[in-house]
Amino acid sequence: MCFVRWDVLTDELELVARVPLWWNLGDGEKPRAGRRSKYFKEWVRANGGPPRRGDRLFPNVFRQRMAKVEVGDTDPSKSAAPYSVVRKIIEWETGASPGHSVNQSHSQGRHSPDATTTKSYGK
Repeated sequence: MCFVRWDVLTDELELVARVPLWWNLGDGEKPRAGRRSKYFKEWVRANGGPPRRGDRLFPNVFRQRMAKVEVGDTDPSKSAAPYSVVRKIIEWETGASPGHSVNQSHSQGRHSPDATTTKSYGK
């Protein structure tokens, strides 16, 4: 499991909320991010390209980054106390380090009616 906590900010960079995002990396003894996994897809987008052959997909590519994300609530029928989660990362807005290029995807897909698009800061 990879857990990313996003700080949701106003345009003035004031903290509004902290919202979680979880990526499942499998049930085995060793975590694995398959090529079809959500983790792998977002890692490639955040990294600005695919990993080199044999590279490990370290989660620090997500640290100290800004992105536009879609926030929605969990299903109230499955939880006594629904809470907000990041549904989708729409666009990475900052690079991981100076000179680091970031994929500027603008495909937003469909939004669920209970989702909100906002700028967030990954931790």
